[in-house]
Amino acid sequence: GKAYKVDLIFKDTFSKSLGQGDKEFIQSLTNELISNDKVDFLLGSYPTPPNGYMAEIAHLNKIPFITATGAGEKFIFDKGYKYV
Repeated sequence: GKAYKVDLIFKDTFSKSLGQGDKEFIQSLTNELISNDKVDFLLGSYPTPPNGYMAEIAHLNKIPFITATGAGEKFIFDKGYKYV
């Protein structure tokens, strides 16, 4: 098989002032990864709400979004996002 170099960029979706699950904060971080860091794909976090907020931004930007956890059907998959 072919080997690929992957650089991982981590963003903490927990804000001490806003708490975990703040939509605007999480979507701002996601947009930063896409616009500034020029990522090719996104990996989700553990809880469902942040994954849903990230999936929305990934869909709008046509960026693949991979999540192994936080798979709330109504929150993510039932919305018709093509890139999840």
